[in-house]
Amino acid sequence: MALIAWRNVACHKARSAFLAFCIVIGVAFVAGTLVLTDTIKRVYTQVFDEAYQGVDVSVRSRTAFGSMQVKPPMPASVLAAVKAVPGVRLAEGDIFSIGGRIFDVNNKPVGNQFAPTFLASWPMNASLSSFALASGASPSGPDEVVIDAQSVSDGKFALGDQVRVQTSTGIKTFRLVGTAKYGSASNLGGASAALFDLKTAQAITGRTGLFDDIAIAGETGVEPPTLQDRVQRVIGQKYEAVTGTELSAESTTSINDGFSFVTTFLLAFAGISLFVGAAIVYNTFGIVVAQRTKEMALLRALGADGRQVIGSILIESVLIGLVASVVGLVGGIGLAVALTKLLAAVGFKLPSGPITLLTRTIVISIVGGTIITVISAIAPALRAARVPPLAAVRQMTVNTMKQSRTRFLVGLALFMVGGGFAVWGVQSMKLLWLGIGALSMMVGASLCAPTIVGPFVHLLATPIRALRGISGQLAEENATRSARRTADTAAALMIGTTLIAASLVLASSISKSTDRILDQGLRAELFVSAGGITGVGPDATAAIAKVPGVSSVAGFRVGSFKLGDSTKRVSAMSAASLDTSSPINALDLGLLSGSMSSLDVGGLAVSERVAKDNKWKVGDEVTMVFASGTDKLAVVAVYATSSFGDYFVSLVTHQRIFIDSSDQAVFVGVAETSNIASVQAAITTTLKTAAPAATVQSSKQYANQIRAQVNQILNLITVLVLLAIFIALLGVLITMLLSVLERTHELGLLRAVGMDRRDIRSMVRWEAAIISTFGAVLGIVLGLGLGFSLSRLLREQGISVIEVPIRSIVILAFAITVAGVGASLYPARRASKLNILTAIASD
Repeated sequence: MALIAWRNVACHKARSAFLAFCIVIGVAFVAGTLVLTDTIKRVYTQVFDEAYQGVDVSVRSRTAFGSMQVKPPMPASVLAAVKAVPGVRLAEGDIFSIGGRIFDVNNKPVGNQFAPTFLASWPMNASLSSFALASGASPSGPDEVVIDAQSVSDGKFALGDQVRVQTSTGIKTFRLVGTAKYGSASNLGGASAALFDLKTAQAITGRTGLFDDIAIAGETGVEPPTLQDRVQRVIGQKYEAVTGTELSAESTTSINDGFSFVTTFLLAFAGISLFVGAAIVYNTFGIVVAQRTKEMALLRALGADGRQVIGSILIESVLIGLVASVVGLVGGIGLAVALTKLLAAVGFKLPSGPITLLTRTIVISIVGGTIITVISAIAPALRAARVPPLAAVRQMTVNTMKQSRTRFLVGLALFMVGGGFAVWGVQSMKLLWLGIGALSMMVGASLCAPTIVGPFVHLLATPIRALRGISGQLAEENATRSARRTADTAAALMIGTTLIAASLVLASSISKSTDRILDQGLRAELFVSAGGITGVGPDATAAIAKVPGVSSVAGFRVGSFKLGDSTKRVSAMSAASLDTSSPINALDLGLLSGSMSSLDVGGLAVSERVAKDNKWKVGDEVTMVFASGTDKLAVVAVYATSSFGDYFVSLVTHQRIFIDSSDQAVFVGVAETSNIASVQAAITTTLKTAAPAATVQSSKQYANQIRAQVNQILNLITVLVLLAIFIALLGVLITMLLSVLERTHELGLLRAVGMDRRDIRSMVRWEAAIISTFGAVLGIVLGLGLGFSLSRLLREQGISVIEVPIRSIVILAFAITVAGVGASLYPARRASKLNILTAIASD
């Protein structure tokens, strides 16, 4: 039976190659993701081990936000206490702050705008530093700076150059005296760093007399855990002591989390590709089993039992899956290499080192890909085992792909359960549950699809019969002859169409919501954005206010807090800028109750949705846990829209709670007598000096920017989903080729009774069009539901309007149908070229 399986694979090379390709793509993305993740972990583990090799213990403030979050600084008294601990040989406080920006000679920001720039102190004891000099000297005065080696290269700096650095106290100019590496890396995970002597670092970050961390080296013979315990007993529970080993592990985890958006995205697509590929393998083996009825029956007649027949089919699937998985593994390694180059191109250059291929990756890729292929072939194999030996004697074909009541009931149950998960995901705002629900609904729809093939095809074929006559009628009959085959082929297309349709709905909803925000909520004429992670400094905001024609300036800031076990975002603006009765009102949130002016007394404004969820009303106190400690704020206002955040405090409250005084954005009002474009140009000129990374936009430009950012992400998703659709179209091609082979005798008879080649081609193409349209319609229906759910789930991010782009959806359905017809061109041509006599003689 193994020999028979091998010959079946070898004799049908094209079919086997197509099936293998369907698995290759998914395995490649799984392998590539694992290789990339392992490579990142290995190289940064090495980097952080080197960076912290001289630090036995580190002290930092303890917060409820996790080890890698920004923490409040510590007073100098903590350093004095640490130095007195027995076993401490060296102890030094340092500054390590987020919020800077480095500019090149052309006044352009250096480094990746999506990665932070650290403002840090250079230690007096080199052994305690995470940074090491690569060239030059360490900073020793208020006008000297050392910059990470990657930023020096990107900015084309040379030692002795004047370098402009944005700090919390404004943009200042320093002389470059040295370049530094972080461990052995040229930078820290794509982030830039500007390093100063301690006194200067404290001054430019607003931390005079304070430290972010205290690095400790122990005396010889004192183990780090022992020293950690001693230090912890002295500093108390407000602060925490961690070992250098723990710091290295935390830092590696933080880097991995930073890249998790890439790995999660790739794994999600890998799952989609494997799901589509498995559906095609299942469908193809089902068709092949039906075509090989006589062969299976002969094997049974010659003494082969059902288990041997099953074994033969499964061996075929093992061979195909094994080859596909090995090829996919090799492709995954290439994909990981390509991804590292892509990350470097966008500013996340990894430290040098070889690609990491672990045994785990090899096993998961090869074993996983093979198992998925085998599982997809189990049901067809079981059907093959039920072929009676008498079928060989009668030379009949047994339809082993009949509709199943059990299949329908299972599919219906999965669809309903998936719908419940989706609803729960939207209500609880959990993307994971929505994803599980969507997957379950797609599987359920695939299982239920054969039941509706007949009515759908009949409805769709009515105009086709009128237009194409006998060709259209035969296409309809062929599509309904095996409802399961039609449904299974369409199911692969359905998955890709679902995702694209959902993306279209989400993009359209974001666009419409943005328009509503700007039309109804934004009162300021101009919008200044920070241009990356770094905010607009207070000096820049003050400079904007002095520009002729500017009537008001309102800074917008954000921060994090914990409400129970959940981390939330709080926004901050001046009370007057949120008060619609104020002449400097910049943002109208739609006040429902209370007063925005009361924010200045330390109050809290919340959105209507949050107020309902928590049963809050004006006057209630809310316990909020910040990095600096716990605070209780009274609800003073409830507003309608949550587009700019669900929680608002005044700038005074924000300044009291948070260290950073930079604005994430600035809303600018323009005097009625001034020209908006002229004021915009004047602000742009002013910011070239005060905040070169910032951008000044009108409300329309701001909306277009948001749309462009959303479209970039959705376009990337669409490109990858199109690859899944391409795999599904291969399924259409395989199905039509095997269908032509199955109906060789029938096609010969049609030609003999007068049907010409053009009609044969037309019949095959229309059948493919029906199958593709069926998949497109199912996908669009599911996609609309998924898009609606995603839009509802993301309402906290400002999606207040759900919009269905009818025109785009119609174009999508038409494109899928045309693509399906395109996949059938070769099978149609092959069918039309069959020799009449040979075809009639075929059985």
